[in-house]
Parts: sequence; structure tokens; C-alpha cells
Amino acid sequence: PLLPWRGPECRQPAGSRLRGKPFYGREWALGRLALSLERGGGVLITGGPGSGKTALCTEALWPTSAPGLRVGLGDAALAWHFCQAHDAATCTPRGFLLRLMRQVERCPLLPGYRERLRRAGAPQPLEAAACQDPDELFRRAVLLPLLDLPPPTRPLLIVVDALDAAKRDHQEEEEEEEEERGPTPGPSKSIAQLLGSHLRLLPPWLLLVCSARSHSQGVLRLFPGEQGPWGGGATEVLQLSWATFQAQLSMGGGPWLFSPGGGGGTRANRRAL
Repeated sequence: PLLPWRGPECRQPAGSRLRGKPFYGREWALGRLALSLERGGGVLITGGPGSGKTALCTEALWPTSAPGLRVGLGDAALAWHFCQAHDAATCTPRGFLLRLMRQVERCPLLPGYRERLRRAGAPQPLEAAACQDPDELFRRAVLLPLLDLPPPTRPLLIVVDALDAAKRDHQEEEEEEEEERGPTPGPSKSIAQLLGSHLRLLPPWLLLVCSARSHSQGVLRLFPGEQGPWGGGATEVLQLSWATFQAQLSMGGGPWLFSPGGGGGTRANRRAL
């Protein structure tokens, strides 16, 4: 690899502890993600605790259900990152970027990335940038190389789950207040700030799927749901609801919950699930 991958940030991709678990009742959302993948841009999955945000992200990448296998989103995955409240390294821009770069470098879907990364700079300067200025590293080592590559044969996606995981620690209250007031000058202090400030630079063939709790307003404001910056249009919003999910399970909910006629416009598409 081109970077001296050291420390806990680089050992393995930050995966999901729900991987391999059965998936129920949110099959329509997989169809919605499949449609969004064809259009590119961004999807923000929101909902309260236990509403199924992480389960949906996990099923998209490592399907266990027939609908998940059918849409095949995992085959288009360029990288993923599941922020873990108990693992601080997964909630920092540095930890996110180093894991992201390692995955993209090794991904066979973009064989030219490694050479573009080599042109971005020597390993040591890139590692230093991860510590000092994550925004500069994101631009130099991720965005610019991706934009420089010819489009892949199929659209790809990156999944980032639980952008607000760090906010579950009381020590992050000041950072939450800053995000509610809006981005401040200087390097990004969170993964949400890092992604929110660079959305317009994503290549058109890439879908960014993120999730956050509905009441994390500081994070959600970075990803506006109407006339948002992703793909030059709106950010599609998938809103999950635990109460609705329970009702659907009691009725034997399944793929019929997906309404195929509601995803082609330019405004954000909010549906309770």
C-alpha cells in the first residue's frame, strides 16, 4: 500500500456488528437505494434510535434477504464506514479518511486509483495531512483522484453509517453546538463536517449514503433535504420509523411497501418507514 498503515485507524474497515443478521420489513428502502444509485448524488437515512438505520446500511452491503440479494447494492460498494460510539477512532476524520483510502486503494472496481494516489504525494506527507488538515487530505487523496479517473462501467456507492455516533458522548456537546450554528473556519472536526463541506465535489457516478438520528439537527443541517448539494439537486431523505416498522411486521410487511413512482423528481423524497 501507498500509506504506512499504522495504528488502530487502519487495521480494518469499520464494519457493522449487524452483518449476517436477518433483515425484515424495510425491503422497499433497498429498492429506493437501487434507484438512487442509478441517478447518483446522495441519500440521507434518518430515524430515531432502533429504527433500522444501521440495519439498512448493513443489508445494502452484505444482504441476507431475497430483496437485498436481488438489488445487489453490495456489488457496487466502493467503501463503507460504520461509526461506533464505543470506538473513538471510527468517529474522527482521520480514522475515517485512512480507512476510506485503504479500501478504495484495494477495490478492484477502480483499478486506476492507486496510480492517482501515488501522484497525490509521498506517503509521509499524506499521513501528516491526515493529522493536520483532513479537508486537504480528502481533496488530495480522495476527491481529486476519483475525479481524474474515467467513469467506471457502473455507478458505485460509499456508505457511512451513524454520522452522529460521537455525539452520544457528552464530551462532544460543544462540537454539536458548533454544527448547529453552521460550519466554522478551519479543518473539519467531524466526519459529517468533512462530507458536508465537499459534497459538490463528488464525481457524478458515485452515490454517498449516510445515516444519522432524526434529532441530530446539527448533523442534518449539513445535508439539506431540499435543493441540496448532492448531484446538483436534492438530497433524497429516507426517514425510518420504529413504530411504523412494528406495524408493518405485524401485517407481514414486505416489498409491496416500496412505491416505485416516487423517486424521480428533483425535490427530496421523504417517506416514513
